[in-house]
Amino acid sequence: MKLKKVEFIKYKSISEGVLDIENEITCLVGINESGKSNILFALEKADINEELTAAEYSRHSDDYGYDENSPELKLWFEPTENEKEEIQKILGQDNILTVMLTKINNNYRLDYPNIDYEKSSFAIEESVEEFKEEAEPENPESPA
Repeated sequence: MKLKKVEFIKYKSISEGVLDIENEITCLVGINESGKSNILFALEKADINEELTAAEYSRHSDDYGYDENSPELKLWFEPTENEKEEIQKILGQDNILTVMLTKINNNYRLDYPNIDYEKSSFAIEESVEEFKEEAEPENPESPA
């Protein structure tokens, strides 16, 4: 998957902002103390092994220091053709254009902004049932 866009909400010096990632090169240009390093730190915090802590709260937010209003990072990815095919198998839809990953309070949420969730929930249930059937042993041993 290729990162296409990042949204920062209440992260350090960035109360709210969006960064579009270009295809080849993305440059961060700005005067000192304008938030360039905080953008890079936020991208690092998107990693599952990195925790968002109170140090990441935006000092410019009225909610500074309140846990229920912690920093939020949203990352938009464009899946490759192979990844789209795999997602399509699971969700039962062929219009997977974007995958959005949200990190808030060290929890992750995965969204597909352009799909019909009702249709997908049915496809997911079918996939789970198929998986269960495949996982069941063909000749279960009888208890002794």
